Amino acid sequence: MRRLLVFAFLFLMFACKGESPTDPTPALHGRLSGLVTITPAPQPSDFGLRKVVVYDEAKTRKLFTVDLDSRGFFFIDLVPARYTIDLQAPPTDRTSDTPATVEILANVVTRHDINVTAAAQ
Repeated sequence: MRRLLVFAFLFLMFACKGESPTDPTPALHGRLSGLVTITPAPQPSDFGLRKVVVYDEAKTRKLFTVDLDSRGFFFIDLVPARYTIDLQAPPTDRTSDTPATVEILANVVTRHDINVTAAAQ
């Protein structure tokens, strides 16, 4: 009986590492957000034609594609690092705000607005 108790004690001791799957691990993320402004006066559907693309800093690997909402806002939570962002848009769009390098810091919102001049359709 004593052996069984010792075995049970050792089993429980090794099974319980002091970590709980319900303990939240603090995830270090920052947020990239911004507003895409289109001139001349856009229609809400115009924002669906454009996306913000997030690359690694050297722009050698596409990491994420971010949709705009119907007013041109976008956001994405990212691991702290330096990224290059660009605008995926119709070829007639012009902007000097992308490509751009942004630095994301933990628990900080980094804002990058993009002003676009769209050709008249």
